[in-house]
Amino acid sequence: MKGDERKAAIASYKERDDVAGIYQVRCAASGEIDDHGAESFAFAVLERLADEESSFVRDALLKERVAHWRSALGAQAI
Repeated sequence: MKGDERKAAIASYKERDDVAGIYQVRCAASGEIDDHGAESFAFAVLERLADEESSFVRDALLKERVAHWRSALGAQAI
C-alpha cells in the first residue's frame, strides 16, 4: 500500500459510522459455540443503541443492556 492509499484508508476508517449495540452469535446446529464450522453460525442484532456524545454513558448503557440480554436469553459471554 502506497503512502497516499494508506492515508486514504486511514481517513476512511476514522470517518466510518460506529453502531453500538448488542449482538448475538449462535450455532444453528447446537444452539451454542462448537466445531460445526463457520457456515453454521448466525449473527443477529438484538438491540442498537442511540448515538451518545459521551463514551462513558455509552459504555455504562452497553454493560446494563448486555446484562439484561444475557439474563433474558440465558446466554454466556464468549
